Amino acid sequence: MTIGLIILTLIISGTLVGRWEFSRSEDAMEKNLMNVANVIATSSEVQDGLSLKTSENIQPFIKALLNSLEEVDIITVADMNSIRYGHPNEERLGEQFVGGDERAVVESGQSYVSVATGTLGRSVRAFKPVYKDGEQVGFVMTGHMYNTVLGRQRQMEQNFTVYAFWGVLIGSIGAFFIAQSIKKSLMNLEPDEIARLYRNQEAILFTAREGIIAIDTQKNITLINQSALKILKSVDTNVIGKPILDIFPDTGLIRVLETGESEIGQERAFSGTFILANRIPIYEDGELVGAMATFLDRTEFVKMAEEVTGVKIILQALRANTHEFRNKLHVVSGLLQLGDHDKARDYIKGVEQDNENIRRMISDKIENNTISALLIGKYNRAKEQGVNLYLTEDSELTSACDIPDDDMIIVIGNLIENAIEAMGRVSRVDGEIQVYLKNVDDEVICQIIDNGPGMTDFDCELSKNRGVTTKEGSSGIGLSLVEVVVTRHRGSLVLVSEPGQGVEATAIMKLGE
Repeated sequence: MTIGLIILTLIISGTLVGRWEFSRSEDAMEKNLMNVANVIATSSEVQDGLSLKTSENIQPFIKALLNSLEEVDIITVADMNSIRYGHPNEERLGEQFVGGDERAVVESGQSYVSVATGTLGRSVRAFKPVYKDGEQVGFVMTGHMYNTVLGRQRQMEQNFTVYAFWGVLIGSIGAFFIAQSIKKSLMNLEPDEIARLYRNQEAILFTAREGIIAIDTQKNITLINQSALKILKSVDTNVIGKPILDIFPDTGLIRVLETGESEIGQERAFSGTFILANRIPIYEDGELVGAMATFLDRTEFVKMAEEVTGVKIILQALRANTHEFRNKLHVVSGLLQLGDHDKARDYIKGVEQDNENIRRMISDKIENNTISALLIGKYNRAKEQGVNLYLTEDSELTSACDIPDDDMIIVIGNLIENAIEAMGRVSRVDGEIQVYLKNVDDEVICQIIDNGPGMTDFDCELSKNRGVTTKEGSSGIGLSLVEVVVTRHRGSLVLVSEPGQGVEATAIMKLGE
């Protein structure tokens, strides 16, 4: 591109300069011809010779001038009848002037320059009237051969070609070395590649959940993304180029900049937020040029980890069991303090019988103890919300179900939890959640049906997207995790609902690899 620009620039500038120089040369030549013609027209030899119609003094005078002048090739002196009395070729004396461009000077006494062909060939000619005692007695023509003019133009073009060649050669060599130097500093990347990398970097910075911040050796911020501003609760969003200590006074990047050592997996509190950070120095050709930190909101990180691994679901189930057990202990403790030992004994037997019935109902149908424990926990959690959760009579999950427990917990736990929370958003005494689990042939079916507020088909599909949630404090990944697990097991997740008619969520997964 640089070489092309050099060539284009030379062509344009050479053409313009060449035209200007040729025009200037022509103007100078015409001016010179007119000056010479004026000198001749005012000479007494010419004036007297024309008035006497004799070339005796005119011809020697013309010869002498032609021998002394370099830019004048032709001098012709003629009377008002265009008869020559002075000419480079003496044999042409007395003959008629040739060219036809002398009429203006004869008829009106004008002074001008023209191009015409005479007896000596095509030439550029300057005409000047000759006066004697106030009366025009003839005219003078001074000329320059046109071939000489064309030769001068060709010479200029040849000179330009030579200069342009050397200009292109030297410019190309310079452009090559400059381009190599620039590419080396840009890691041999072309401009379009640099633009593509910049767009990719912008996309990465924009979409990254991790906070990213970098500083230079002057401790000024050179890079920061929106996640970093959000995690660090910065009010000022225009922080690029500002000292980092003015924005984040407690940053550990200064220490990394001073020591040149990395700090990995560091936990600390910042503006009321616990963050998990990695800080590393940035080196270029062995020289420290800055430092960069990547960090996560530890609270959000732990919350997401619990949801992804199913730990959160197990914790909720255990917490529900603990609450249920604590409530029953309070009842027993109260009866004992009142001295009603018989009633306390009967209450304990009743609770034991209920728990045994629940365990038998679930364990008879669910052979997996982990899933059974999860269902018992969800039963108690639903009971706390005033919702009746039950396992359908035709449910049966045998040991033939080889889907990992973690995946089953994520699917069943999230679907039941969504149903419980949906029921909690409406006030009704007949709220119930129906759970159907069954493995048939090469499939396992998990179906959760509630009679809650329901939602539209659009909301059903939208709720499967990661980050979409109506629950305050949730990361909105519950149903998206279910979708991921179901897809991984070559199955499908279908949500069927209408506003006010509850939700029927059905997850089907294939058994085996």
